[in-house]
Parts: sequence; structure tokens; C-alpha cells
Amino acid sequence: MDAIEWCRNQSSFPEQMRELVDKSVEPTVRAAAYRALMQRDAEWTKHQVFEHADSISPTDRVAIVTAVRGSVETATWLLNAIGDGKLPRTFVDPSSMDWFRRHSDANLAKLGRETFAPAGDVLKVMREYESAAKQIETADVAAGKALFAQHCANCHRIDDVGHVVGPDISDSRTKTPESLLAAILDPSSAIDASYASFSILTVDGEAVSGLLAGETSDAVTLTLPGGTTRRFEREEIEIFRASTVSLMPEGMQRVMNVDQMRNLISYLKRWRY
Repeated sequence: MDAIEWCRNQSSFPEQMRELVDKSVEPTVRAAAYRALMQRDAEWTKHQVFEHADSISPTDRVAIVTAVRGSVETATWLLNAIGDGKLPRTFVDPSSMDWFRRHSDANLAKLGRETFAPAGDVLKVMREYESAAKQIETADVAAGKALFAQHCANCHRIDDVGHVVGPDISDSRTKTPESLLAAILDPSSAIDASYASFSILTVDGEAVSGLLAGETSDAVTLTLPGGTTRRFEREEIEIFRASTVSLMPEGMQRVMNVDQMRNLISYLKRWRY
């Protein structure tokens, strides 16, 4: 990072930084270059983001969004790009979504709330299932555990059940029943950058999706459902892109009724008590 700081004072700074966002550069250096470019060469960086949005890694996304948050102008640009469909809403991590919604600039905060508002059909389902987040103390925890094992354990682990692929949901004391319900019914509304889903198409035509477990200048490693990992050499990858949806499947309301959803949420909240 010292080299990047030194380059800031050089007349050739933008050209030097542009070379560092190439995929052959180590991810931490590339992220720092993106952050610096957004501050010093914003127009070129915006174009770069549009051109390569599908393949920008979680580390790079966080760096870009962090830099964008530095001014109302660039923050507004990002929200408008998402609203216009030029960037997926999953480009922004949940904490930054909340930052936009609560910004001290009233216009930016309003735009943030509009940009990250749930879709109409999701709101309809949420209203139909809102009672599932109530009276969980009287729900059937054992039945909820069985539902977790059937529908969730391929990517989540609680106690001795499941695999560690997605976010850790074993300590749900900080999560309200309502927030758990929202995460289950609308998993793609707010995806933590650490759990963004990526897809790889190999030169042999194989398509694989998973969470980004690691990335170097030579290879990409994905964590697959079930907890296994797989390494892909750069030379065997034809397409590497971020998914606009969560690895967690949508449509859980199709496989669980309201009472079953209440049992599941009760298990998530009460499994250790």
C-alpha cells in the first residue's frame, strides 16, 4: 500500500493505478487501486465498474463502495446506476445500504430508501407471512429443526446440523424474528460482500456457482453448497462473474406454510435455550 500512497503525488498516478486493477494483480492491491482511482480518476473508474461489474470481486466492491461514500456526488451516481439497472443492487453490502438510507443529506437518504426498497411482490409475501414472526415461544422447535435440516443445512450450520457455507446464523440472539423472516423470504435483498455468489464457466463448458473462498492472480477458489471447495486456475476460466442473486434459494414460501415458517424461526431463535 505504501507504493500506492507514493504514487498519489506523481503526475502519472492515474495510468499507474489503472494497471493495478488488472486481474493479474493480487486482490488486496487491486482493491486499494480501485479506492484510489475513484478519488482521483472517477470518470474512468465509473466506466471500468460498468464494463466489469459482473466480475468485480467482493473485496473490490467494498473498496469501490467505500470510496463512493466519500462524497454525495459519487454516492448519488452509484444509487442512480443501481436504479437504472446498470449495476445490481447486490453490488452494495447491507451495512452500506443502511448508510445510504440514513445519510444526513435528505435527498441522498431518500434515494437510498427508494433504491433498496423491497420489490412489490416481496412485500406481498412478507405481509402474508408476517404472523410467522409472532408468538414463536409457542411454536414447535423440534419441527423447526427438522425443517432446518431439510431446507437450510446444505449451506448453514447450527449445533451439529449442517455445513458452514453461508453466513453463521447459529447466534441469532442479535436478530429479531422479523429480520430472520425477511432474510428467508428475500435472501437477495441484502447480500453481505463476504457471501456474494459467483459463477464460473470453464473453457470446457462446465458451469459452477458458489461463494468466493479465495482469489489470487493465478486462481479462484469457490465454496460450493455442501461445504466443499474447488480451485480453478485462471487459464481454465472462460467467464467469472458475480451473481445478482443470493446462493440461498428464493421462494421458501412455496415449500413452507406460515406455521412451518414460525417453527423454523422459533428453532433459529431458541435452539440453544
